[in-house]
Amino acid sequence: MSAPDSATPFQPDSSSVRRRLEAAQGYCELGLPSLAWEEIAPLRKPLGHLSSLIETELMILLIEKRWIEGLALALRLQRLHPDQPAGWLQASFCLHELGRTREALERLVSGPRALRTVALFHYNTACYLAQLGKLHDSMAALRRSFELDAEYLENARTDPDLVALRDQL
Repeated sequence: MSAPDSATPFQPDSSSVRRRLEAAQGYCELGLPSLAWEEIAPLRKPLGHLSSLIETELMILLIEKRWIEGLALALRLQRLHPDQPAGWLQASFCLHELGRTREALERLVSGPRALRTVALFHYNTACYLAQLGKLHDSMAALRRSFELDAEYLENARTDPDLVALRDQL
């Protein structure tokens, strides 16, 4: 009987892949992006198309504030998995961080209809609208985000993008 082949590719739904992704996400939460990269390194080539891996890579890039690379990866996620919210949310966030807020808003609202059920969609829309001076529309989007997830109210109270609305919160 021969030993298992260590070069056998990872299976997308295997427990070892899930464990690596969870570990990488944990390292991100601890502010340790270099350890997160190490954790997913063996997965990147064989499973580079996997949405959960791409989302984890995006998480790391955003922690590192690597907006241009994050934007490129988020756009790739949109192409590979156009119905999933993460690509749209993260691409627009990267655009906003790059100072391209109008484009961020346009990209976000052009996403799939399923985005409208996600509190973060409405919250980010509110942030972009506030930065563009559309405060009434921003407040309406904020209220919708609070309806979907009340925890966004706490974020809004300290979010620098929403400073113009602080008195209304």
